[in-house]
Amino acid sequence: MLLISNKKIHILFFLILNIILFSILIYGGSRHDYALYEITWEGIISNEEVKYHTYGPLHLFFSFFYELHKLLPKLIFGTLFSILQFYLFFKILKNSKELIFYFYLIFPCNFLVISAIYFYGINESVVTFFFIFSIIMLINKKYLISGFFFSISVLTKIYPLLLFPTLALEKKKINFKLIFSFSISTVILLLISIYKLDNNLLLDPIKFGSDRGPKFATILSSLNYDFPNNLIIIYLIKFNSIMVLIFTFLTIIYCKIKNKCMLSSLIIVLLVILTTYKVGHIQYYIPLCGICGILLTYKNLYLSYIKSILPLIILLSLTSLTYSLTGGFDLINKKNFFWSIRENIGYVYFFINIITIYKISKINIKTTKN
Repeated sequence: MLLISNKKIHILFFLILNIILFSILIYGGSRHDYALYEITWEGIISNEEVKYHTYGPLHLFFSFFYELHKLLPKLIFGTLFSILQFYLFFKILKNSKELIFYFYLIFPCNFLVISAIYFYGINESVVTFFFIFSIIMLINKKYLISGFFFSISVLTKIYPLLLFPTLALEKKKINFKLIFSFSISTVILLLISIYKLDNNLLLDPIKFGSDRGPKFATILSSLNYDFPNNLIIIYLIKFNSIMVLIFTFLTIIYCKIKNKCMLSSLIIVLLVILTTYKVGHIQYYIPLCGICGILLTYKNLYLSYIKSILPLIILLSLTSLTYSLTGGFDLINKKNFFWSIRENIGYVYFFINIITIYKISKINIKTTKN
């Protein structure tokens, strides 16, 4: 009877949190990256020059929803992420109720989620939704759906593509069904995009991602701030895309040699990408939160992973809170007392990421789950 009561309390508490989150979503209106999304979508609608297009082609299709109402895409973003939260919440409540506290820290009480997903309305919610459900479908051996979902994730934002080899090379075997589904889905969605959109728009995000400068919370951003004219740093920034590809490739090989399970491999590879990528802004860590959600559904099996990642999650949450309070994006030109701390936090993330990668790589869990 007490167990049922506790479950009801958790459900009520979670519902209240989501009501608050959706209130924040509506109150936040159009700001941060979402304001730039609007400029892009307005260019699509009016058939004029498309500005600030830095994402995959599927992101552009939200212009049709934007035409109906300016905040409709943001509502869709928030709804998708809430569906993911509800799925993981009830899964954890059923299988691992004793770990529900970790879920609260990682999702609804995490300022990274609160600010990026609900307040600012960043499209990482779409990427994370389809990326995480792609993994869930893969674990359940629903390869066709998994490949389709992963394709949507990649064509919304390009960077999940670097994680695909980790999914396709499961237990040193090539998953041809997943590769086939992903390839066919990607081709069909690209053909639709080419038919509906300007062909040049499909290549713009790749070029932009290579050419843009280092961003907040990355080691290269902090180094560039402290040593703006250092030739080594300039070259590291210039050839960063190549460096990321090399480190990602080597990390995938390492994980396969060490026979790491799929979920631990995804964490390690993702953290290596975010540690080395010059634009590894904190919002790109949201898929990591999703992976942690999957880990929590296996009771205590992956608890050591969660404990290893938790310091990083707390850092992300605190950074998101202070980032917004000290200017964020809206007041980016108004330097304040915390400005030097903001610009040098990349060093903190670098060392925390390295420590987290090391801890995860040292954990050996024998499981047939994935």
